[in-house]
Amino acid sequence: LIERNDALQTVIQLSAASNGSDGGALWPTLPWNEVDEKHHLWNFRRCILKKEMPDILKNIETNKMSPSEIVLHLLDRLVVIEKDFAKRVFKSKQRDDARGKSTIPGYAESHVRAEDDAVVKAAMEESQRVEKSVADIKSALSSGTKVLASRL
Repeated sequence: LIERNDALQTVIQLSAASNGSDGGALWPTLPWNEVDEKHHLWNFRRCILKKEMPDILKNIETNKMSPSEIVLHLLDRLVVIEKDFAKRVFKSKQRDDARGKSTIPGYAESHVRAEDDAVVKAAMEESQRVEKSVADIKSALSSGTKVLASRL
């Protein structure tokens, strides 16, 4: 029982050691093992963001952005990512259409064009929805509005 308790303590200590010698994250500290109770969830999320999206966050830590500036930066990046995704979906379908026409007889007559494709339209609509949502959030933040209706 004592050995098992020592092993558990070692795991807890290891999970609390989330920063490498260069300040980079090794792995996220689990929120329930966080020593700093006040910021435990933010520290966990920040670690995940650093691991999953280092190119998005590279300027945040070097420029010492405030939490509100970080949120605005990430919201702007979200819009860019969504627009890029929608463009890529459209271009992919256009390439499929071009290849299909050149290799499959009757392709153009039996397949939906990229401009009319339901998946392409859904990606474009989602991009526009995200862009509007981000604009609404930024407007609410700048005007001091405290409540935004959830769209979930």
